[in-house]
Amino acid sequence: MLFRSRFGSTRAVPVEEPKRLESVQLEGCVVDRQWLSAAGVAVHVVLADGRAVGTAYTNARGVFALKVPARSAVVVSTDWAAPGALMLNTGSQAMSVAACLPANP
Repeated sequence: MLFRSRFGSTRAVPVEEPKRLESVQLEGCVVDRQWLSAAGVAVHVVLADGRAVGTAYTNARGVFALKVPARSAVVVSTDWAAPGALMLNTGSQAMSVAACLPANP
């Protein structure tokens, strides 16, 4: 849209909405001591600065899925994974964790 004023022609600029934090799906797996799928295990995700993102539970195949912030550093762990917690950098597309987390020590 073009407007005329005593200062000349001006163009209306649409107001931008605030940017929303994008999220991506993060998938992974949890295994027990025998490297078998571990069902019903809580998987926690926090941002690198310690803010909680969320918790998901593994399904019967030991797989979890959780929405996490895009383009962020996150830490993925189970209640028992302190030495095996994974730090990942998310991108702008869904991703799968390459290694399975341990269900218990």
